[in-house]
Amino acid sequence: MKTLREWTDDLYRRFESLRHAPGTLARLKVAMNVFIPYLENRCDVHHPETLTLEHIHGFQAHLAQRRTRKGLPMKPASINTVIKGVRAFLDLLDDCGCLRRPLAKKLDYVREPNLLPTGVLTHAEVRKLLRKLGAQSSEGVRDRAALELMYSSGLRIGELVAITLPDLDLEAGVVRVIGKGQKERFVPVGKTALKWLRSY
Repeated sequence: MKTLREWTDDLYRRFESLRHAPGTLARLKVAMNVFIPYLENRCDVHHPETLTLEHIHGFQAHLAQRRTRKGLPMKPASINTVIKGVRAFLDLLDDCGCLRRPLAKKLDYVREPNLLPTGVLTHAEVRKLLRKLGAQSSEGVRDRAALELMYSSGLRIGELVAITLPDLDLEAGVVRVIGKGQKERFVPVGKTALKWLRSY
C-alpha cells in the first residue's frame, strides 16, 4: 500500500512526462507541501485509502485560516493555486482506485476579486525608464536590450529569460517564443529593440 508521499512522487513524474512548464510543476510542489503535512500532522492520514470528505473540508478551512510569513491572510489566487494542485492529486488517486469516493470536486475554489490593474505605466513613462538604463557597460546594454525586447514584443518575464540566440532572427525582425503550455509562437520585434539587440 503506497503512502501519500509515494503517490505525490508519482504525480510529479506524471506532470514531468506530460512536459508541463517548470512553473506548473513548482506550483504543484508548493500545493503538496501544504496538503501532505496537513494530512499527516493534523489528521494522522498517511495513505489515500483512509482519506475522507471530512479531511477535505478540514483542509478547506485550514487554507482559509492560513497566514503568510508576514502574518497576512493568503490571497484568493494563492489559495486557488494550492487547490488546483491538490485537485490534480486527488484526481490521480481516484483514477488509480485509491479513494472510496471522488473527492477532487469537493474542494472548492474561492472567489477571486475581479480587480483591474492599477499603476500601469504610460508609453512616455516606459521610454523615460528605459533611457535611465546605463549603456556604458555590457550589463547595461544587455539589460536595455532585454527590456526593449520584452516591451516591444509583449513578452512575459519567463518567456524572455528562456530566449536563446538561435531564437532571434534579427534580419526578419522576429523572435521565437515558447509560452504557456510549451506553445511556440513567432513574435515581431520593434525597431528600437532590434537596434539594442544588435548592439548587445
